[in-house]
Amino acid sequence: MNGQMASIRRLRILGTALLAVFLSVSQAAGQSRQSGEIRGTVTDSTGAVIPGVVITITNLATGVVQRATTGATGLYDAPSVPVGEYSVAFAKEGFKQFIRSNVDMQL
Repeated sequence: MNGQMASIRRLRILGTALLAVFLSVSQAAGQSRQSGEIRGTVTDSTGAVIPGVVITITNLATGVVQRATTGATGLYDAPSVPVGEYSVAFAKEGFKQFIRSNVDMQL
């Protein structure tokens, strides 16, 4: 394996710097919905976007899992994430998995 391929394999998905967590509360027909949004862009250590990354969002209290995948521009969006504490994992073959724990969605 040449040096460039070895470097690519060692790259780590940089979800931390680019994980954007947005919380919004909306009202609908007399009902209150308390949820937020987790979205962002996944890049490697050179700043290049990474398509095809699977993002697994796990509610630590309930164990409920939501998944999103980055598109061609490296963007992902999980638009309806209930208030709570989460673990967010970023995975793609050929890259080291990155996990961001204790992501707190709150009002």
